[in-house]
Parts: sequence; C-alpha cells; structure tokens
Amino acid sequence: MVSEMLIYLLSFFLSFIAVYGMRRFCLWKGIMDVPNTRSSHVNPTARIGGVGFIVAYIASLALWGDVSILFCKMLAIAVGVSILSLMDDLKGLKPSIRFLVHILFSVGIFVLGIKLIGISMPFVEMRFATMAFQIVISVFFLAAMTNVYNFMDGIDGYAGGVGILGALSLAGFAQIAGKVAIVDALLMLAAVLAGFWIWNYPKAKIFMGDVGSAFLGFYFGAVILYLTLINADFLLPMLMVFGVFIGDASVTMIRRLINREKIWEAHRSHFYQRLTIIGWSHRRVIWLEFVHMVICCMLAFGYLSVPEAGRLVLISVFLLTFVIKFGYITLLERSGRVLHEAG
Repeated sequence: MVSEMLIYLLSFFLSFIAVYGMRRFCLWKGIMDVPNTRSSHVNPTARIGGVGFIVAYIASLALWGDVSILFCKMLAIAVGVSILSLMDDLKGLKPSIRFLVHILFSVGIFVLGIKLIGISMPFVEMRFATMAFQIVISVFFLAAMTNVYNFMDGIDGYAGGVGILGALSLAGFAQIAGKVAIVDALLMLAAVLAGFWIWNYPKAKIFMGDVGSAFLGFYFGAVILYLTLINADFLLPMLMVFGVFIGDASVTMIRRLINREKIWEAHRSHFYQRLTIIGWSHRRVIWLEFVHMVICCMLAFGYLSVPEAGRLVLISVFLLTFVIKFGYITLLERSGRVLHEAG
C-alpha cells in the first residue's frame, strides 16, 4: 500500500513538473492558443499541455513496471493517436485525415482482441455474431469517444476534471472485475491528470490541446471495451460515468444536424458553452458539471447492485438529470434574451 501511494504521488509530481515545463516551452516557442470568435478564453494561452501529462504517465507506468504486454500495446496505440493530434495542434490537419487515422488506430485496438462483442441492458441481451459487425461497432465506438472528448474540451478545467473522475470510476469497475493492475494504471492516470489540472484550473495557464483530449478519449474508450469483455454488464454504467460528455455532445450534434450545420466545424453551441455565453464563469460551469458527473457515477455503480427492474429506474433517473439540466440552461438563455431585449 505504501509503495502504491508513493507511485501515485510520484505520478502527480512528475505531471505537475512536466506540464510546467511544457508551459515554459510553449511560451518560449510561441505555441499559443490565440482566441477567436469561437473561443471561450480571452487571452493567448499555452497549449499542448497534454504532452506533459502523457509523458509523466508513461514514465510512471515504466517505474511501476506491473503492466501487461497487452496493456502496453493498447497504450502505444493511444500514444499514436496523441502524436497525430499533436501534429494537428501544431500544423493543423483536415478533419477527414484525422477521422481516417482515428479509424485506423481503432482497428489496431480491435486487432489486439479488445472489442465490443455484445450489449447487455435490462431485459435485453444482444451478441454480435459476425466479426464484420464487431469491428464496425468497435471502431465506431472508439472514434466516437475520441471525438466526443475532443469536442467537449472547450473551457478551463473541464476535460481534465472529467478525466480525473472518469479514471477513478473506471478504476472502481476494474477493482470489481479483479483487474488490480488496471486499477493501479487508472489511479496513476488520475494522479497525472491532477498534476495537470492544477495548471488548467480556471484561469488556465495551459490547455491540454487535442494531443491530450484525443489521447484521453481514445484511451478511456479502449479501457471501457477491455472491461466490457470481462463483464458485459459494465458497458452501460461505464458510459453513464461519462454521460456529461456523451449527453451534451450527442444532443448538440443532433440539433446541429437538424439545423443543417457542418458538425465537424468548431462552434460554441454545446450546453456548457452556452452557459459561458450567458455569463457564467468557467469555474461555476465546471463545478455544475462535476456535481452532475458525481451523480452519474453514483447511479452507474448503483446499477450494478440492483435487479433488472431497478436498473431501468436508475437509467430513467439518469436521463431525467439531463432533461432537467438542459431544460434549465435553455430557460436561462431565454430569460437572458428577454432581459436583454427589455433593457
């Protein structure tokens, strides 16, 4: 236990120092995120902080040493995604190229045997019989998780904080599954993200960049698929853990499709962004989202301990929390517009 606590502390401090070093490097080289009309920040800010916590994470795992070959291969593919995203941060890549490479890396995870072979939901058991369908649904899932995490990294402290809570929650599922090595790896990830989060908390001194957000989305997606292979009942509650991201991104994308907008272009129409537009501070928004995420996590773990009928109730409560939050934000927007017009 002592040695485990030491490696978590070391992971935290390695990340804290590495991210600080990346900030100094960005300031020196002028690698800055300059605000534009779609930005949620007003001052040029260092970017690619994700490089710092990824390097710290790899170093922590290397020092710990208790990592399987399969896990190393999975991590290597996730790092490949981050390298592509670093190129996008520095030079800019076409969305079609990014998406194609995400698909190729997702296929790599499938080749490792980490895939979605079925879905287990209350009163519904579905198994994907053909390999063709397994690869399509697995690749789609990983590409979607990667892009959702990227889309939702739009204000200070948000993606990093969700990453910390997400890593801790997935560690809980890994503990239930008896995968102690995965538990340690996820707790180390939470530690390195905490080291980054100190620098990213509003008002952020550095952003994680696409290099960080794409890595986290892809890596979390791969871990979810891996744990689902162990217990099919884990899939739905693990998705509930990341509901604040998945729910906002999904509803926003559907709304943009209905409005015939280009969904691959940058925008400020996510619900969390709409709160900042009406005047909420980044700090206020992220703590609303963190409270919501904790509620989602509680419902997710409760899901595993109740019978099928109880699971349906918890899913209903989960969905209701989003109806309430999204409805509240919409009402705030409308009341704000009324006040503005009256003024």
